[in-house]
Parts: sequence; structure tokens; C-alpha cells
Amino acid sequence: MTPKDKQHDKQKDFLRPELLDLIDPRHELVQLSQRIDWAELERHCQSFYCTDNGRPGSSSRLMIGLTPQTHLRAIG
Repeated sequence: MTPKDKQHDKQKDFLRPELLDLIDPRHELVQLSQRIDWAELERHCQSFYCTDNGRPGSSSRLMIGLTPQTHLRAIG
């Protein structure tokens, strides 16, 4: 099933810091994520999702972003 669009709440949870406040913007994975055309990648991956059957899928960006992490963990 296709991933559902997440609704972004305009009001921040003051007990939970933003991810952008916790990560180093100079880190190579952060810089790589800024160079990827995520919208085009999502359009390309849509054909792999079923639109009306089963549990809603995770976002393509999440799944694609986790792939290098699994390989880095296997190596290190």
C-alpha cells in the first residue's frame, strides 16, 4: 500500500528537540541527503507500492535513507 502523507503539526512539542538541532550539518550523510532529488525518487518508487491492499508503507525516503546505514553497519 502507498505511504500515507504525514500531517505536519505547526505547533512544536517543546519537550522534543528538532532533529536539525541535534545533527551536524557538515556530516557527509547530511550533505548527501541535501543533494538527492527526493521527489523524483519517490515518483520512481511509487510503482513498487500497491495503492489499495495491505498496511500503508513506510516513506520511500526513509527506506532509501536506511539502506546505506545497513551496509555501513555490516562493514564496521
